Amino acid sequence: MPTQGGAVGGAVGGTRGTTQPPANNPAPGTTKPPATTPGGTSAPQGCGGSGWGYITGVGSGLRLGLASDSLAGGTDAVMGRNTAYGWMRSAPDPGGWYSLYPCNMSKPSLVQSTDHSVELSPGFSVMYRWTVSSAPTQGSVYLKDYNSSTCLTDNGAGRGVTMETCTPGNKSQQWWIPSAG
Repeated sequence: MPTQGGAVGGAVGGTRGTTQPPANNPAPGTTKPPATTPGGTSAPQGCGGSGWGYITGVGSGLRLGLASDSLAGGTDAVMGRNTAYGWMRSAPDPGGWYSLYPCNMSKPSLVQSTDHSVELSPGFSVMYRWTVSSAPTQGSVYLKDYNSSTCLTDNGAGRGVTMETCTPGNKSQQWWIPSAG
């Protein structure tokens, strides 16, 4: 489970829009990031619990974050910005699907939109279920829609993630995620 820290609401590496992988995250093609940074990193106040950690893109080494320093519904999910909240991964429901939440499980869930964008749920959504399946990079997974036809895709630093047709081996669609809570 990747659990490197950062300033609350801060961007990866302390700057916005950087394309440099943050400290202690792997360069593309390396193994899973360490579970904690030296000296230990804890969740921001009010965040955390079983299943908390960071979602990190295998291809970029960047963490999944939010377009603004807000946990409000409708906030877009982006790479490398406002990452300190981390993410909670639920235990699987009876159908084997997972839910993802920023900070803790009382926040709006991460949902897929009909336009292929990904955001925090602005209200009722049926597209909050995620299929987690193994990916080829050690310890990584694909985060797929509930039909397993599209995958969460990293589009680069500061850019929104999208749901795109799954392409086997595409490192922009491979993720290191927290263990299930």
